[in-house]
Amino acid sequence: MKIRGASARIFFPFFFLFIFQLAGGVAPVSVSAATCLPFPRDGERIFHIVRFDQVLGEARYRFSRDGENLIVRVDSAFAIGPATAPLYRFEHHSEEIWRDGRMRAVTSDTRENGERWRLRMDWDGQQLAGTLNGTSLAVSGLVVPTSLWHRDTPKSEVLFSVIDGLVRPIMVYQLGEREVSVDGRAHTAEGYILTGSFERKVWYDEECQLVGASFLGYDSREVTMELRSIEAP
Repeated sequence: MKIRGASARIFFPFFFLFIFQLAGGVAPVSVSAATCLPFPRDGERIFHIVRFDQVLGEARYRFSRDGENLIVRVDSAFAIGPATAPLYRFEHHSEEIWRDGRMRAVTSDTRENGERWRLRMDWDGQQLAGTLNGTSLAVSGLVVPTSLWHRDTPKSEVLFSVIDGLVRPIMVYQLGEREVSVDGRAHTAEGYILTGSFERKVWYDEECQLVGASFLGYDSREVTMELRSIEAP
């Protein structure tokens, strides 16, 4: 599958992964659901987007309930280079609506260096159907999004892109545990490598909540998402 635009340039190669796995460095994924929350608690998670210890921007994940619906809003923006003339700029806004464990609707607006993707999809009783920049598309409602917050991300074989509406096959491998500190509190985080047509390193805490991620930017340098605060509604 040929990947383009925002969905391509923020991917990064993992050719070393397979050699590393053969050497025993990465294990096939195994996720314990003993303490996993079904869905995140209401509130906001604020991530700094960092490169070479410099904060480039932030990503905000907001979770709220409206009756039977879980509403997930993600706002992310960062730039690389001088503020007056950045070499790279990325901005993304999305809203996902979930009910009974399924995505029922998603809208997103993503800009990357002058290119723009506008996605809108709704559940029609059988599938998610809608448009990307005016072009029709449809996908099963049984999807896990590339927004990474969903607890089943490490158990998935495909992810649904909230940028362009495409379904992306992946493979997942475990990285092991590490400790992260959020609001002065230590959390044990489990790491995973996602490879294939959507590639990330991701970290989840004891409740299977997203606490960090990383990817390679437009110039193949690592960019990280670091959780800085968790705010109650």
